[in-house]
Amino acid sequence: MVNKCYLKDIKDFEERTNINVLSLFENFSMSNLILIFSIFYKDMQEKEICEIIDSLFSEGYTIEKIFIEIRDILLGYKVEDNEIDEEDNIEKPDITGSFEDIRQYKFLSDFYMHLCMQLMSLGMSYSEFWSLTTRDMYKAFDAIQQKMVFDYNRQMQLAHSQAAMIGGAVWGKLDKKAPQIDIEELHNPDEIIDTPLGEMTREDYKNAVALQKVFAANDAKYSNGGLNNG
Repeated sequence: MVNKCYLKDIKDFEERTNINVLSLFENFSMSNLILIFSIFYKDMQEKEICEIIDSLFSEGYTIEKIFIEIRDILLGYKVEDNEIDEEDNIEKPDITGSFEDIRQYKFLSDFYMHLCMQLMSLGMSYSEFWSLTTRDMYKAFDAIQQKMVFDYNRQMQLAHSQAAMIGGAVWGKLDKKAPQIDIEELHNPDEIIDTPLGEMTREDYKNAVALQKVFAANDAKYSNGGLNNG
């Protein structure tokens, strides 16, 4: 089984065939599976691709399992929840993903072009983006975002030190700590996410975690004789 997929290969396949890769997951057929494998093995003939698929069957793979694993490679991350087709009683890959509902795009490469524009705004070049694998694309996005937060906080610290020397003599002392941003602040607070407490908005989960810390602190206080000491 393949373990990575380059963004350029997906774009080239959809431009060449005018087929949305995601549409191939609507029917678990050998013909669709062969087309999907041709993304990874674009220089192979259909007969050679069939031999690869047959070898997977001989290793114990089912066609459903192959589709699910290929789906995660194409998206670049593992989707935990899959739908059960009640009519056929088989597990079907959920192509919506946890990052964004990609069904709103005409082609999967349109979705990746959308992400390309975002990363280009952060400094990555067009050619660099399309040379990435789907999995590395998300790693690159996280790394660039973290660097931006680090650079911003560093600049704020330098500005704060300079302001302290100048403003201290005029308006008094500034706060000892410079204002900073956190990586979590860049996320949409109203985004629905999966949490150990179930589905809720990012902001609600943040508040719930804060409450848990308060309750835990109170429990520790009382268990150590806090009531008697009060």
